[in-house]
Amino acid sequence: MMSQTMSAVLLFVKVLTVYCLSPSKAKVEADCDKNVDMSCLCRDSTHFQLLSWYKMDGQKRHFLISTGDGSVEKGNFSQQITFGEGDSLHLPVVTPSDSGTYKCAITANVGGQNKDCVVDLVVRACVTNTPTITMTNVMLITIPSAVNASQELPLPVVWSSLSCLAVGLAKVLISCIGVRVNRATLGNGNQNDASQ
Repeated sequence: MMSQTMSAVLLFVKVLTVYCLSPSKAKVEADCDKNVDMSCLCRDSTHFQLLSWYKMDGQKRHFLISTGDGSVEKGNFSQQITFGEGDSLHLPVVTPSDSGTYKCAITANVGGQNKDCVVDLVVRACVTNTPTITMTNVMLITIPSAVNASQELPLPVVWSSLSCLAVGLAKVLISCIGVRVNRATLGNGNQNDASQ
């Protein structure tokens, strides 16, 4: 019975590790015709072999830009894309067609761990200034075309890891309680059988 409990705990730890090490994901919302900088959430140091940004199309990825050893390489169709602060992806004057999933892939130095993180970009529809006429005095009033851009900032990696650990420990505790209840139930059933 103890080996089954240990096997269950080991399986749980493996599942928890896969869940906690899955790519980080953030969501960025932006207004049309604004510049956007998307941070690479899995970049935890300045030491890496290569940091690359891709735009995802389902499982296919389209290369945008990369940096490593002080050099920058760009994809054929992404001449205006540049790196921002902290190797963030800088997209100038975005439109709704720029909406989608972007992936930051870090190739680690020897002995390190490669990492991927994902950012979903949502660009609001473009609104043009539309003149309207009032009835009292014929004057033109324009409607503002932009609302303040907001960015949903992801939880720090440390908090995400701690929450994964807390969920894992809660599940282990619940499993142990379930095993004890199951043993108690089986023990009572065996005693009832013996008394009959």
